Amino acid sequence: MLNLIKADFYKLFRMKSFYICGLLGTALSLLGIWAINLQLNGLPAELLGYSGITALIQGLYSAGIFYIIFISLFIPNEFSFGTIKNMVSSGQSRISIYLSKVVIGIFTVISYSLLSGVASWILGSVFWGNGDITRDDYLKILRMIGLFIIAEVAMQCIFIMVSFVIRRSGGAVAVNLVITMLNAIVFSSINFLAYKWFKIENFESSKYWPSSYSGKFLSLNIPQEDIITGLIVCMLAIVIFSFIGIFDFIRRDIKE
Repeated sequence: MLNLIKADFYKLFRMKSFYICGLLGTALSLLGIWAINLQLNGLPAELLGYSGITALIQGLYSAGIFYIIFISLFIPNEFSFGTIKNMVSSGQSRISIYLSKVVIGIFTVISYSLLSGVASWILGSVFWGNGDITRDDYLKILRMIGLFIIAEVAMQCIFIMVSFVIRRSGGAVAVNLVITMLNAIVFSSINFLAYKWFKIENFESSKYWPSSYSGKFLSLNIPQEDIITGLIVCMLAIVIFSFIGIFDFIRRDIKE
């Protein structure tokens, strides 16, 4: 499996789309911070709640759509170019092949998030300063980044599964973006049906979906209950959707 991971990283670093998506995510966040600073028009940023930490949070969140797009291109292209078929024909384990792509997905989440987050933090600090940050604050920042990445890795495992199932870049990009954009509508519908059919009041279906915790984890003061629940939901999502993806990959023939 180690050789598979090395080969995937070799391909990753030679792909222009890897760098383009990462830079676009960072540029989008930096433009957003620049626009906010223009809107402030000299108003006291600190009193309005803006600081380098605010910029860091925006940077972490802004990268998301671009690692969705990248992984939705990377995996289907492996099928289209016949790379997956060649690896299977050479005797490579399908489980190892799948898990190697998961490693690439995790690396993409971490690298894009940190690149966009750190760059945004620097620009935000130049514009608005950081205020008085204590040692405890730095620990909270590290905790926030770590928890956010876990939540995004859980979602990435869903996008990887979809990419393996669909095996076409256009379809994978479309489905994964729909999954991301329609979350609110789907959850609202489920909550409504839970009340209408089963008379369950105040049901929050979003509590059982990892992307809900991407937002909740982007805070320096995260309730302990949210941390525990979020970690359980995210770890279950990683295991369940990886299992589904591996099961489908093992079961289906590779025609390409």
